[in-house]
Amino acid sequence: MISQNIKINLSYIGALIICTVSGTSYLFGAYSTELADKLEFNSVEINTIGSAANYGFYLSSPFFGHIADNYGSNRTCLVSSFVIFFSYLCVALTYNGLLPSPSFLICAFYLFFMGIASAAGLICSLATVVRNLEIRSARRGIALGAPLGFYGLSSFIFSRINIWFFRGNVEHFLVFLAIVTGLGQFIGSWFLNVVLPPPSVQREEIVAVARTTFEQATNLSSNNNCSIKNNNVNQPSERTSLLSEAVANHIALQHHEENDIGGWDLAQDNDARLLFFILFFIGGTGLMFINNVGTIIKTLYLSVHNNHPPISSDKQHHELQTLQNLHVSLFSMFSCFARLSVGFLSDITKNIFNIRRLWFIAISGLTLFAGQMVAGFGVKNLDVLWIASVFIGFGCGTMFGIAPTITSEWFGAARFGSN
Repeated sequence: MISQNIKINLSYIGALIICTVSGTSYLFGAYSTELADKLEFNSVEINTIGSAANYGFYLSSPFFGHIADNYGSNRTCLVSSFVIFFSYLCVALTYNGLLPSPSFLICAFYLFFMGIASAAGLICSLATVVRNLEIRSARRGIALGAPLGFYGLSSFIFSRINIWFFRGNVEHFLVFLAIVTGLGQFIGSWFLNVVLPPPSVQREEIVAVARTTFEQATNLSSNNNCSIKNNNVNQPSERTSLLSEAVANHIALQHHEENDIGGWDLAQDNDARLLFFILFFIGGTGLMFINNVGTIIKTLYLSVHNNHPPISSDKQHHELQTLQNLHVSLFSMFSCFARLSVGFLSDITKNIFNIRRLWFIAISGLTLFAGQMVAGFGVKNLDVLWIASVFIGFGCGTMFGIAPTITSEWFGAARFGSN
């Protein structure tokens, strides 16, 4: 029989696989301009298509969180593997003209479901990792930071593959995305399982063990000190039972400090409101940048080359593809680095220096502010845009890396997915 540790490790590997193929919504900037040119979409329409993936992801996340909390994750990821496969495949067929595209809304519809499938993969993976963490785990940050890091690294991996193997062939690249993302979620779902019992069950086990240990010690003491005339010496008195219950609960509380806040109670919690508004106001800025970075690059590129001797369309297409993949890669790399480092550093600062993890969100806000200032006022040509990509990628990674860890600590693991 497979041991519990092996099952937990396999489940964690499954979560890493699923997260790696679920972060492709950040990849949209690598092929957005080609999609717009081929299907004759304007900048507003192509931005709507890119935003549809984000709407699908974030609007469906609480739903999949609820499923992961109450019904398990592997079947959900199994279904989402087919959804993400057909979503990318439909975009590829539409790009090739095999499916009709009377409106940009059709492509937005496809990417909306791609976002839904990505949410199912990420949320179910994180919920499973949290449920498999031991109570009061001192490595909660890095345990969540690794799958979040792989999620952030996803667009870097696929953008490099796009450059090395597909060289701007958007149709074949989209078909490749359909196969790999669908297969990755399908394979990962077979390993994704909750192994440890829920926190409430773990606490009951601790209480039971503590009560038994205390009563045995009490009975032993009674045998040594009580009179032989007392025939009920081995039976704990009512006072002893109450005392053992109190001690057992005290021991359990020392081992278990998880809250269990969710649903309407979460909406009324001041800490939850604070966290919600912080993420709401600063989270969208990074998504706005990565969805539009392709358009930004094309605008800057054309503004330079319109004042120079014209170049061939093939060379122009290749250079634009290279630049777009470069900035998607920069965003992805620094997002991944931030997600991994913030998990590790927040564990150290909290456990050793008792510094709250919330300070990392402040760092995220400052980094995103710096990146947006560079993008808005400092970018006059493509030589400077990389600074904005680095800062915004790092800021997004920091925020999305620390927020799940804070959520699990503040409101508990039992309803982490929904929260």
